[in-house]
Amino acid sequence: MRRISVIGTINYDRVIQTDGSSFQGLGGILYNVLSLAPFVEADDRIVPVARAGAERRVEIERLVSHYPAVDPGHIEWNPDGTNETVLTYRNEQERDEALLERVPPLDRAMLEPVLDADFHLVNFISGKEMSVELWENFHEARNGFCVTDIQSLTLTFGKNKRGHRSLPEWRRWIARADVVKGNESEWRWLIGGEEPFAGTLQELSSLVLAEGPSTLLITRGGDGHALAWKEIKHAYYAEVPALPVRDEDFVDTTGCGDVFASGYLLGLLRGEKPLAASLLAGTLASESAKLKGIPQLAQLADPAILRAEAYGRWWKRAQSHWKGERL
Repeated sequence: MRRISVIGTINYDRVIQTDGSSFQGLGGILYNVLSLAPFVEADDRIVPVARAGAERRVEIERLVSHYPAVDPGHIEWNPDGTNETVLTYRNEQERDEALLERVPPLDRAMLEPVLDADFHLVNFISGKEMSVELWENFHEARNGFCVTDIQSLTLTFGKNKRGHRSLPEWRRWIARADVVKGNESEWRWLIGGEEPFAGTLQELSSLVLAEGPSTLLITRGGDGHALAWKEIKHAYYAEVPALPVRDEDFVDTTGCGDVFASGYLLGLLRGEKPLAASLLAGTLASESAKLKGIPQLAQLADPAILRAEAYGRWWKRAQSHWKGERL
């Protein structure tokens, strides 16, 4: 049996789409947990570590009860409520976000029971899940492989639209993780400081890998994704095109980045190399754009069934152990 911790925050989201219509529902790391849970081995256990409002307990426990692999016993129920976000889309790929904070950060006592997990997926949903000191302490004590989504580390806080903030200690946030993932904007702000990093993605990749991670994932919305990875003495880079989603099939991109991270971890769980795992991630994320909200994740098909046809020559490259461009 493998234990997989998923660490972050559970949100309640209100999503306002480009046509002015809206929907609301649970979000945050539940996108990670429930897009991964259907596809793990029968004896694997996924352990979410998060805070959520006590008022959402029945709803959350009912949702996860449909997935035998999920153990919700390490979610702490906050009497002051659940974090709420308003996500307002400017187009299919870009959005503004506002955050109403209600839950406190995680603490060492919450992390302690999962330090011996075989895999960790840490998603900075709010950006306040833990201090950089607790983050470093977690890595010093943990076992297992760690995939980290930097998501909100560079965002400001407050009820109004979240902007970007400088993170001078950015190297400390990525140095200990095995795989680091974020979208292009998040990476450019994380590294750039007061202004976004203006260099090429290859230059960005070299800077990140030099700090310690073995693999970097950069999601790029309609432009697909980029990845860079280390193999023994050298590092390699590839830009993978997006999978097209027909207009009549497209529903919503909320949670696609979270699902991408889960898909990549699923590839690792199945023993895949970085490029193959990224194609699995891209397939799963593309399918999730055809769905709306957490409950519909149950409709996802195993991405391994769809990947070969979806990616064509890219899948053939992955099978032939193609290494991409040398950094």
